[in-house]
Amino acid sequence: MKRLKDIIQWKYYLIFYLSIILFFNLLLIKFPLAGVFGYEFSALNSFLLVILSSMYSISFIKKENPDFILDKSSLKRLFFPFLIFLLIPFLVSVLNSIFTMFCSFIDGLMFYLVITVPSIIIGYALGLFSIYLSPRFSRLVFLSIFILICLIPIIEIYFDPQIYFFSPLIGFFPGTIYDEGLSVNTNLLIYRLINLLYFSIIIWVIYKSKVLKLKKVIIVFLLIALPVGWFVLSPFAGYRTTLTVLQSELDRKIISDNFITYFPSGMDTKLVKNIILHQEFYFKEIYNQLSLKPKDKTVSFVFSNNEQKKRLFGSGNADVAKPWLNQIYVQAGNYDRTLRHEIAHCFSGAFGTGLFKLASGFNPMLIEGFAESRDPFYDGHSIDFLLYQAMKAGYLNNPYEIFNFSGFFNRPSSVSYIFSGAFSRYLIENYTFEKFQKFYTTGEFNNIYGLQLNNVIDNFKKELFSRNYTYNKSIADYYFGRKPIFTKTCPRFISDRLVEAWQLFEKKSYLGAQKIFKQILSKSNDYSAITGLIEIYKKQKKYSDGITLAESYITSFEETPYYWNLSLILADLKYLSGKVDKADSIYNHISESKPNRDLTFAANIRISAISKNHSLQSYLLGSDFDRFQFLKNLNSGGYIYFTFPMMISFSEFLKENYDNFLKNFNMQIKVSNYESCYAVYSLSKYMLKNFDFIRARKFAALALRYDEDNDLKLLLKDNFALSDWLLKNGDRILKNIDSQLSN
Repeated sequence: MKRLKDIIQWKYYLIFYLSIILFFNLLLIKFPLAGVFGYEFSALNSFLLVILSSMYSISFIKKENPDFILDKSSLKRLFFPFLIFLLIPFLVSVLNSIFTMFCSFIDGLMFYLVITVPSIIIGYALGLFSIYLSPRFSRLVFLSIFILICLIPIIEIYFDPQIYFFSPLIGFFPGTIYDEGLSVNTNLLIYRLINLLYFSIIIWVIYKSKVLKLKKVIIVFLLIALPVGWFVLSPFAGYRTTLTVLQSELDRKIISDNFITYFPSGMDTKLVKNIILHQEFYFKEIYNQLSLKPKDKTVSFVFSNNEQKKRLFGSGNADVAKPWLNQIYVQAGNYDRTLRHEIAHCFSGAFGTGLFKLASGFNPMLIEGFAESRDPFYDGHSIDFLLYQAMKAGYLNNPYEIFNFSGFFNRPSSVSYIFSGAFSRYLIENYTFEKFQKFYTTGEFNNIYGLQLNNVIDNFKKELFSRNYTYNKSIADYYFGRKPIFTKTCPRFISDRLVEAWQLFEKKSYLGAQKIFKQILSKSNDYSAITGLIEIYKKQKKYSDGITLAESYITSFEETPYYWNLSLILADLKYLSGKVDKADSIYNHISESKPNRDLTFAANIRISAISKNHSLQSYLLGSDFDRFQFLKNLNSGGYIYFTFPMMISFSEFLKENYDNFLKNFNMQIKVSNYESCYAVYSLSKYMLKNFDFIRARKFAALALRYDEDNDLKLLLKDNFALSDWLLKNGDRILKNIDSQLSN
């Protein structure tokens, strides 16, 4: 018994600390992302090791070095346990990776060295400082300091226009999990060196306090003053984004009826005007639906691109709102896809709960469900229509799981968002918005609705299935047949390498890009790497190599959107290699399956060209100008309506004069089928972008003549409402914008 007691108490219960670390890391390897030798693994271990090394240091110092006399022997006695602290996570993860797969040992090692290793010094310094402040209550002091350090990022996110943060506890958090690319960069490396410098100063000053002959209050003041000074100066070094920093880059401001919009100088004024017009329409629309609105004007920050947004805000790929600040953060090019959703989040701040004005328990189903319910379209389809496809195809067999945090995120985001939005809309329309508000703020469904949640979900499904929607398995696969980030293989490594590979491709360094694409494919059958290699083969006119590559991977993408995208690429390669009949067969397969509107129209363009004996060579290999001219020539003998959306895209990209573009449509346009209806709808949207409100409303009304598709009909009605509102209000808003832009 004494022997067992000695083992347990050996080196101040070192076995106990090591057991916690071992158990924690054995648990980590069971989880996606965190179990990979990479960023999440290193950040979580850093957090744990700061705590454990601090607590262990307090026990050690109290017993071995209560007088803070710095000597080599005491440091040597701490070196061994701290080394074991660091070795256990490293060995567990590396051994696990040997038997499973390394994403990148070098990347993982860099994260571990930069993020995890400094945590031991940080923890030791915090433990030492806690004893120095109060030997008797050192653990309580440490806990207080630790909580304060944890609160700093929360304060930054709450008050500042950012969602990323740097912290001594974990190094860096990028803002959202959706930005997959993440590597050790100069900013993170410098930050950790600053951490090491500061916490080393703490250790040195405390051990030298008697030699320095400084009063404790002065030492404490100096040690506190340094991080306070860093907090003040960090925005100027790029480690924190304050409102002042953001406004220095987004340096133009427009005040409209309900918004204050910030955007950078040099941004296209037509784009700015369209964003503000759409903001005002969406605001009025949601207000009319709910009869409530934010107390003050909503502040809208518009970024030029994903890179600028990621650097200043923290999320490059996902647009975000902060309801508690009544602010939205969007990338300019996303305005017609995400703006209404983010504005709806700000409306939820009027009835949200807690400091963050969000749903009870931060329930993502309610938070995103409400916003999605006010923005009921996804890629040009109604969310009800897409949810019908998902449920019929078996992509959502148990909707009840989405009400849980893990259930919401442990599936493709499209499934979770669309169900949450459609079901929230159903609750609001069938059981009043007042009840939904109470559900949002309390999370107590049964008490508020007086019904069982499962029964209401069943009724919702019955109502959804009773609608006259046409089921298409290809549509379901296209929109829902994908993996969430938690189940992807090496997403951080792959995303980071993809950026590098595509940059090399743009610089025409094809051999370097090819090497990286192949390296990625050795880890995972990544679609972007496959298409990157194919593009290189096309540049080299190695069409047969491209065909071989596409055919070797295409079956692995069945029941995903990549199957259809790769099918079109494969058909193009076959056409370029002279196998016209085989290419035409694949084009027809895509056209008949109709997985996605844009893909279907793209296949139809190629089918039409082949049937008219037009060579596709210039369309498949030419510049955007060449492709635009090809489509114009294709329409010379009469309208081919499914070409209209692509012609509009080329016109916008090439910045063609609006009036010149309209000259391509001098013949009478008739709405008689799906393709012609969508063509007219697309023209109406294009006219709105060019502030031609009269013609836009006319074409929106013309598109409504086709009413044989229940899904499309909702989109047409939405566009008519927008064009009608802009016809009545657009000129007034534009006049206000112009007056401010001219100042």
